[in-house]
Amino acid sequence: MALQKCMLNLNQRLKELNPHGTLDFPCAGYSSYYTDKEENAVPWHWHEDYAADITLPQIVKTADIGERECLRCFRKTIRLSPIQYLIKYRIMQGAEMLLCEPESSISEIAISCGFDSPSNFARIFKRFYDCTPREYRKNSLQTAE
Repeated sequence: MALQKCMLNLNQRLKELNPHGTLDFPCAGYSSYYTDKEENAVPWHWHEDYAADITLPQIVKTADIGERECLRCFRKTIRLSPIQYLIKYRIMQGAEMLLCEPESSISEIAISCGFDSPSNFARIFKRFYDCTPREYRKNSLQTAE
């Protein structure tokens, strides 16, 4: 797979609009030099959810590296472990759903985001957003009015 120049095309919801890789392997390699300087930071953004289609063995096989090396590269690049990234992604999806789906209960949103219980969702949500999901929804909807 040839390296590409990294250019982000984000919409207002921070979804990246550029496709990456192929349908079988929706990832790509980029040739850029990143430092700890703010101007080199890649902003948080998201892509359509391919997580159900991608498994570690598929990535390892395609990249021709070992599982441990794959996990190490993920952590070095993203600066989160895969499980931390997944939790953050699920919480961000939940926050979006709280605002976009006001008819859905917090329990329904928690389950649809992959949490085993609404209380676990609320506890982790509070860690990220410094408020409960109910407070987040209420405050965001009041601000929008």
